[in-house]
Amino acid sequence: MIVTFYSFKGGVGRSMALANVANWLRLQGLRVLAVDWDLEAPGIEAFFTSSEDGRQKVRAAPGVVDLIAGYMGKHASLPPQFFEKKNGEHAAAAKERRAQVLAGALPSLESLTVEMRPEAQLVEPSLPLWLLSPGVREGAHEQHYARFIQRLDWTALYERYDGEVFFAWLRSEMERFDIALIDSRTGITEIGGVCTRELADLVIELCAPNSQNLKGCEMIARSLFSENLQRERGDRRLQVAIVPTRYENAESHLLLQFEREFKAVVSGLIPANMPSMDAKNMWDLRLPYIPRYAYGEKLCVNTEGRVEDMERPYQKLGRFVASALMRFVPGRAAEFAARSEELAAVTEQAFTLHERMEQAFHALSEAQQRASRPVLLRLIGFSNPADPGSAVAAARSWSRFDVAQQALLGVLATKGIVRVEEAAAPEKGKDATRKGREPRKGKEAPEKGKRPPPEQIVRLPDPAAVSDWSRLRAWLDADRAFLLWRHALDAAISEYERTDKSRFGLLSGAPLREARKWKRMRAGDFDPTESAFVDESVSHTLKVWATVGATFLIVAGTGPFYWWRGEEKVQSALRDTHVTRGTLNLAVNQPLEARKDANAALKIQPKDAEALRLRAKANMQLKEPELALQDYDQVFTLLKADPELLYERASVYESLGEPDAAIEEYGKAISSRLNFSQALYARALLYIEIENPEAAIVDLKGVLRSNAPQDLQQMAKARLREIGEDARSVSRRLSIRYIDPKYKDIVTSLERTMRPMGAEGVELVQPEGSEVQPKGSEVRYFFPQDREYARRVKVRAERLLLQRMGVRVSVVIGAPEEARSKERRPGNVELWLTPLADKR
Repeated sequence: MIVTFYSFKGGVGRSMALANVANWLRLQGLRVLAVDWDLEAPGIEAFFTSSEDGRQKVRAAPGVVDLIAGYMGKHASLPPQFFEKKNGEHAAAAKERRAQVLAGALPSLESLTVEMRPEAQLVEPSLPLWLLSPGVREGAHEQHYARFIQRLDWTALYERYDGEVFFAWLRSEMERFDIALIDSRTGITEIGGVCTRELADLVIELCAPNSQNLKGCEMIARSLFSENLQRERGDRRLQVAIVPTRYENAESHLLLQFEREFKAVVSGLIPANMPSMDAKNMWDLRLPYIPRYAYGEKLCVNTEGRVEDMERPYQKLGRFVASALMRFVPGRAAEFAARSEELAAVTEQAFTLHERMEQAFHALSEAQQRASRPVLLRLIGFSNPADPGSAVAAARSWSRFDVAQQALLGVLATKGIVRVEEAAAPEKGKDATRKGREPRKGKEAPEKGKRPPPEQIVRLPDPAAVSDWSRLRAWLDADRAFLLWRHALDAAISEYERTDKSRFGLLSGAPLREARKWKRMRAGDFDPTESAFVDESVSHTLKVWATVGATFLIVAGTGPFYWWRGEEKVQSALRDTHVTRGTLNLAVNQPLEARKDANAALKIQPKDAEALRLRAKANMQLKEPELALQDYDQVFTLLKADPELLYERASVYESLGEPDAAIEEYGKAISSRLNFSQALYARALLYIEIENPEAAIVDLKGVLRSNAPQDLQQMAKARLREIGEDARSVSRRLSIRYIDPKYKDIVTSLERTMRPMGAEGVELVQPEGSEVQPKGSEVRYFFPQDREYARRVKVRAERLLLQRMGVRVSVVIGAPEEARSKERRPGNVELWLTPLADKR
């Protein structure tokens, strides 16, 4: 992409703007070319080096003028017959033939550039800045440079020397860089016309706060938007941004007047050509005037001793240019986004998630696109297997993909369609083998003090892609039945591996018949682990039937003799079979069968905590939370409460419509396990449901601070955004004020009740006699934006006060003089209580 910096009049900071934007883009990892095309007043190199040697190096380097002179000389040396059309040759073909010959005689643009590394950088990027000078103008060459500029006939360059061919070649050379920035000549000139009308994809007009600059920029913008120019450029749509410069805040009324004039002019120009921009957005790109930078050429972006009030506007302009770059070359947006966090944020704002994923997908070959479907569908799971609409993004182990798929994943990762990362390391001090157990057969235990290398996992770059990327959503809708079943199969495999590949974890009966059916239909969609699990289940089932047949023959002859020796072991094994099979039925979404298995196990061993817990989970899937709660209550009499049990019972209370009990149970789970992210998130959702956003924010931030899975953190961030910036940006402070010290215990209890309101501090204060005493208990706020928070405080406080004392609470706004006298700030709310003795 080529960006031209232009100004109608001089002295507006055009070169400084280009230099700072170029430095910011370089800092983001882009290959940036800066072109000094202000041929009559060159010198942009002074922003990048203060040494005379460095400046002489640029002045001695060939540049724009030398390229034009070399091109014209080569053109003039060709014989006349070279320009004649051959028999049957079209004019366009003849022009293309001339272009190839002429371009072949020119050097590469990069070979003429000077690599610049600006001085005193806070962070030194690995890439230099490539600068193309106006031409050799050092020593004796200065006179030759000046004469060439004065005599250059731009009209003749086009008409006699195939100027279009030269500029087409120049554009192609500039596009070898990620972005090229041209410093154009000021005013209405032929040079300015070349830089804006011929070369640019985006023109940034810099406009000082006066009518001459504004009217001049308007005139140039209208000429660039003309239908004639658009026809000449064909598919190359030209974009224009007008950026105010050199404003000062000292004269605020004059600045406001210019703002109105600027927006009035720009509103009539931009929306038709650049629907993504409007007058307000362009005004927001304004560049200030700070006297310190009026003396000499200084960069203010990423330099030591910079003024942040000057640096921020140039960073903002840099982000605007980067956003235009993303939309200009959308196929490379994912590549650019991977180079820096800033560019990733710019890409996210420039495109919707659907657009970003589609752009990356279309950058794949047709074969890669076809192969991507089964791979991407593996990155989808279901939060509730009973609900087909509960599809969510899921992480998958790299080892679950075959070699060809792993190669494809490497390509998808470079395009930004998937993300490959290391799985979270195991907790410190935990060995790879479980305490007291030998490693499974065929696996060696890691050496003492050493851990196995971290496993890689694959996931979608954004969990929202499941719903927002229409292509993936269409694939999901088409394959939903199979994906739901495969999700259940993976759950069964996880349980099988968790139990050290116990034979009771294999499939049997109806689940095995369904697995064999899917494998016949879609064998290509099974990974090696899934295929091996189904095959092992089939093999085990055949062995069981063979064993059962042989056992029947033996027992028929000698069974009575051995019956008394094995009764207890048989019952225990039968109980294990029911529990294991029930767990698998639950995993494959067959809760009714799971409950039958749990009941069968409980008949053998009535006080079996594992079977009771299994039946409770089955009852929850069957939408019978009352029965589930009875089972959990029995489990708590048999086992010590652990965080997972507390979490499960909290979800039962939630299903029963008892949010207070659920919140209390989630709180116990969180207290039992530090950073229990799932419980924090579940409690936050409950707080949102009961309209307590302050407490929800506390829990959601707790999720972000914990070592929560990436998808859960993304969901927490999304919920924080839904709650709103206002709820997070205001610092809440609740002051409970009471008059009768005899009832401090009741007020202290009230304080504990109010803590979940998200207050940063709760004070128990006896008011001074000068303060306005309330006629009754009330919540007092002092700023209109705190009204809703005060109402929620009132609802929560009144619930306790009615129960304990029969006291109601009102909401009032405090007098302005009260707010001033105590220096109360927005977010400060006071709960006043009347003398309690009067209410008893």
